[in-house]
Amino acid sequence: MAIALSFDLGRYWNMWQPIFNWQGNSVLFEVGMCVTAYLLVLTVEMSPAFLEGLKARMDQKEWGAALLRKVEKPLHSLHVAVKIALPMFIVAGVVLSFMHQSSLGRSC
Repeated sequence: MAIALSFDLGRYWNMWQPIFNWQGNSVLFEVGMCVTAYLLVLTVEMSPAFLEGLKARMDQKEWGAALLRKVEKPLHSLHVAVKIALPMFIVAGVVLSFMHQSSLGRSC
């Protein structure tokens, strides 16, 4: 979805510019920043499933298991850290989605 939205912008190659050129008076800038942050939060929220899938791949000795064994300890540490921080990211996801909706003038 994010890739499709980037092409929908028209000039997708300029997508990085709002991060460095802040336009604090623009409502759409705030919406864009909320959407960007929300996509990052969603990535963190989905990472436990991804990391568990990598662990299952190692346990079942599927293709790539030998390579994954070399990074097993960092993957486990990352999984533990994400599970600890996950409640904060869930709250951040709710807050960001409400901020995005309030910027567009919709009330929930």
